[in-house]
Amino acid sequence: MANMTEPQFTSEHIILKWWHVNKTGFPIAPDVWEKMWYYIRKTHLDGEQLEKTIRGQQILKIAYPNVPVVLSSSDVVESISRVHCYLQALQYNYTGTQFFDVKKYRSLSWLMETAKEIIKISLPIKCLEAFILALYLTARLCKLQRFAISFKSTCDNHTHHHVVMGMYYSNCFGALGLSRKEDLMSKPLEDKSLTDLLLDYLEKYQHYKHDVMKIKLSLPIIHDLHSHETIPWKGLVLRPSRIEPSDFRRITEKYSRQIKLAIA
Repeated sequence: MANMTEPQFTSEHIILKWWHVNKTGFPIAPDVWEKMWYYIRKTHLDGEQLEKTIRGQQILKIAYPNVPVVLSSSDVVESISRVHCYLQALQYNYTGTQFFDVKKYRSLSWLMETAKEIIKISLPIKCLEAFILALYLTARLCKLQRFAISFKSTCDNHTHHHVVMGMYYSNCFGALGLSRKEDLMSKPLEDKSLTDLLLDYLEKYQHYKHDVMKIKLSLPIIHDLHSHETIPWKGLVLRPSRIEPSDFRRITEKYSRQIKLAIA
């Protein structure tokens, strides 16, 4: 591997835009490893020394996180808490290489097989992988309405995408997910309205100097792990900067009624 030709990317491309996806599965192919280390050399302040310190060293055995067992009879709030802890135990992926090739427009059954692979391999994940895992682990909680909340934001002329699994249960909204920032991941089932949940995210984005250009809410997602349906990603599209706060609340609350009345 040491003699392999370095990937043909400019430093600017690597630092600002590029995120390699492992499309060859496991075990990880040598060229995928090489691209990951190249990303580390180019993005970390002391990347070359970091590579020398870690690469080629004997890897210690690390315990796998315990996968939460969620049954149809399980307490919903407690189960959500355990799923959240599991996502955090896997940790956010900062390596520059997404280990799992998640194709979001594939069928639910295909995505659930991907979730099983994520659990089996237990490597760090990003927000889309966490979203798929959350769907899989909460599939038996049929009283829990689940839907996607996708964010598109800009900061310093760069575009960022994020997704979490929105939830509705017992007249409260919340979310499950993973992020670089703790306050942009999961939210407990405490918000009395969907608007309040979204405004909480918007407030946090503003704190990090991100302008949220678009929010997409999916329709409720069915609980059938073997379904050949795809996730209905585009239920509602909101552009916060283009609408008045009163209209934002009116549109969001009107849509939330579909979520509350849906039969998953």
